[in-house]
Amino acid sequence: MDVLTGIILTGGKSLRMNGKDKGLISLYGMPLYQHVLRRLKPQVNNIIINANRNINIYKSSGYAVIQDSFKNVSGPLCGIISSFNFINTDWAVFCPCDTPNIPLNFVEKLLKNKHIAPILWVRSKIRDHPTMVLINRKIIKLYKLKENDLNKYNLIDFFKRYGGYPILFIDSELLFYNINTQIDLKNYKNLYKY
Repeated sequence: MDVLTGIILTGGKSLRMNGKDKGLISLYGMPLYQHVLRRLKPQVNNIIINANRNINIYKSSGYAVIQDSFKNVSGPLCGIISSFNFINTDWAVFCPCDTPNIPLNFVEKLLKNKHIAPILWVRSKIRDHPTMVLINRKIIKLYKLKENDLNKYNLIDFFKRYGGYPILFIDSELLFYNINTQIDLKNYKNLYKY
């Protein structure tokens, strides 16, 4: 069995949420990232939170919190690359903090396909979900960590460059629902009753 680190990505600027830290936005009386944590925890051996603000609040969850290593780079790729500086497992799985209903078997399904590629991301029936991804650390060794290079790629382009491959999930789209705006939050509450 693989030893696997799960990393919750909460380090974004949340521009579509008017700069509010998305991971800490309340959903049914609990911070958004806690919903992800609750569903990810049974699927991995340990969890780390990637955050760039409100560090002490995230630390109060009892999990290690790491910050991005690159100060002039933004986006989830920076959090992903930075995370490998702090973990020692061969595989890591990443989840965004704004997808509160992640499938309870998504890690298992990605792991079953690890022989296909060193990077595997989730593709639902409608679209790709590249921040839900399983990555082998050898990719980080192959990639020359030049800070300016990180801004050149969106996630899927980066993944494809290093042999990444999407894995199709035919589950309900509600499991992949992202909360990026206040409207998304309102719609989610209408779609999914806690």
